[in-house]
Amino acid sequence: MYNQVNSNLFHSKVSEAISTRKRVGSELDAYDKSDYENMNTFLHQDGKSGYAVKADGELVSVFSSEKGRGHGLMEHALSQGAAHGNATDGYLTSFYEKHGAKEYKRDANWEPGGPDIVYFKFPKKGVDVSKAEDAEETRDVEDVEKRFHPAIDGGSHFILSPENPAAENVSNMTPDEVLDHIRSLGETVEDTYGKYGKIERSFIIHDPQHVDKLHNLASRLGQESAIISHDGIHEMHYYHGEHAGKYRVGKGTTTSDAQPDDNYTKITDHEGNNTFFSHNFDFDDKSLKSKIQKHEVSEKILKSLKKYSTDRFRFQKYWHMILGDLTDNSLEKALRIRTDDRVFVSMDGDNIGASVERAAMADDLETIIHQSETIMAGQKIIRQWASRNDADIYIDGGDDMAFTLPAAAIDGIESMRREYHEKTGFTVTVGIGESISRAGHAMLFGKLKGKNQINE
Repeated sequence: MYNQVNSNLFHSKVSEAISTRKRVGSELDAYDKSDYENMNTFLHQDGKSGYAVKADGELVSVFSSEKGRGHGLMEHALSQGAAHGNATDGYLTSFYEKHGAKEYKRDANWEPGGPDIVYFKFPKKGVDVSKAEDAEETRDVEDVEKRFHPAIDGGSHFILSPENPAAENVSNMTPDEVLDHIRSLGETVEDTYGKYGKIERSFIIHDPQHVDKLHNLASRLGQESAIISHDGIHEMHYYHGEHAGKYRVGKGTTTSDAQPDDNYTKITDHEGNNTFFSHNFDFDDKSLKSKIQKHEVSEKILKSLKKYSTDRFRFQKYWHMILGDLTDNSLEKALRIRTDDRVFVSMDGDNIGASVERAAMADDLETIIHQSETIMAGQKIIRQWASRNDADIYIDGGDDMAFTLPAAAIDGIESMRREYHEKTGFTVTVGIGESISRAGHAMLFGKLKGKNQINE
């Protein structure tokens, strides 16, 4: 139960709440005692929760050191005229939205890099939020203050260390050079430290925009692993050692105001107060997940090119087997062959083999991924065009395809070739004929004439 109290008592309880905590985020403001004289101030009967409402209806100085009171506090505040308020963008604004708050304005934080200040209005009547939901999902203001930092508030971030490598640092970059490199990518990076067996410098990249480059960087630095996190779900990716190429999934974060002996990363709030955290992983669980390593696939493709370059049709089958699990471009309808009023088409992308070789020979993941994704984009364009035009495919070998097509659809081949070139940078050679062999010979003749041809 909440009761209206005098300004002196309320001020003392707010001050007590601030002084007994090692850190207080910007979510809780304490006004001068005289300011509270012009507000309606309320405390829970045990004095551990409270809020104030200004004459214009602004909700301020919300605090609680008891969990599960968020719903009751908000409903009482709304009943006492709370109509609007503001908070730094984060958990508290999400909590207010559960009670019908509508954002109408936001300003940049006065602290560079800090979350926006969000201004919102409350409905005249509260929103029905069950106490069970409140107890399970909402947190008191004390918890909110412990979630002021994106790394422990479910924000997207990437954590890597430039020190204590498990393998050779082939980048030859110093920690400061690594920091400058990450910033040159346009990333927002927090320079801190942690301890995982040894004290080491750590970089927290907030809302990462170049995840593949960061993975590649961590690998080249010789790091055993790095962590990427989003919405409270964490992935520890291994680059070297027995788990290389796999990742472990974790959930939840452990925080402490006191510095632990080991397994932590340090973060600092705007007032200079430190928090130590570690994302939770079950290392006793030996089941790790594997991700398709595109550079490994490229190496397999290169070997296949050398092995089957003299036998195109055998290679088509092998190509399709290797790349099939990387792309979901398959046609939904069953394959069939029909020849009435249809023509045969043989089609092959030009210079794809050279691109595959570049991907396989590259020593950086960015090039590998770019080449591989470009190749697969070309395959997708051909398959989608064939599907839209009622093609009956009888050879499907990546970008090397043969199919029958309604004669009326032939005029659309040129537009498909333009799209293929615009999106991949490659050209495609097409052969058209009245039989499989004639179409195949026409395509091969086009290749001999200089590629990028349509031959009949």
